[in-house]
Amino acid sequence: AVLFGWGWSGGLMLQGAELHVGPGQPWSEPAAAVAAARAGDVIVVHPRPGNVPYVGVALRVRQPGLILRGAAGLANPVPLSGEGAELSGRGPHPRAIVQFDAGADGAGLEGFELMRATNATGNAAGVRVTGARNVVVRDCVIHDNDMGVMSDGADEPDGGAGFLVERCIIYGNGSAAHAGYSHNLYLGGAEVTVLGSVIHSSRVGHNLKSRAHRTRVL
Repeated sequence: AVLFGWGWSGGLMLQGAELHVGPGQPWSEPAAAVAAARAGDVIVVHPRPGNVPYVGVALRVRQPGLILRGAAGLANPVPLSGEGAELSGRGPHPRAIVQFDAGADGAGLEGFELMRATNATGNAAGVRVTGARNVVVRDCVIHDNDMGVMSDGADEPDGGAGFLVERCIIYGNGSAAHAGYSHNLYLGGAEVTVLGSVIHSSRVGHNLKSRAHRTRVL
């Protein structure tokens, strides 16, 4: 199927194909679909029986306009667990269950539960945006990670600009080994907007800490 996604890059809406992940689908794991995807594609992840989590998830998104979407949205978010994944940030490994690198402008994530992202330095995140612009994280539940959501500019011009966190539930993130340095949200880069979200019960740090040039909480 070919459709228009809601990813933007360079001011233009990108057109792409749908790639389906899950039982009986062409891809059994999200990582394989991300590796096969092109700019503007939409990856639809279907729940496993009993909504059992996809485990060991470590996705590094570099394609502009790539959308990852849980099949049922916030009504029944698809769980992605970082348990067992290398989330060190070294070499090819991301530092989050889903990480949007520079170049992934206009990419997005919606309809997932992200949990159990940990690493030795206490800064593995459910979601991380590092240098990408106009990324949207929407209708996600993010909990029990070292960090819930992280962003930074990655020394890119306007890196992190237009980052939007919308209608998310974010709670219980933080690393006891790094008390005061790990948070529900730890944001940086050019700009971030947190809209219509529920944020509470940071484990050992702040509910929302931001070093972004512009921060809007609505």
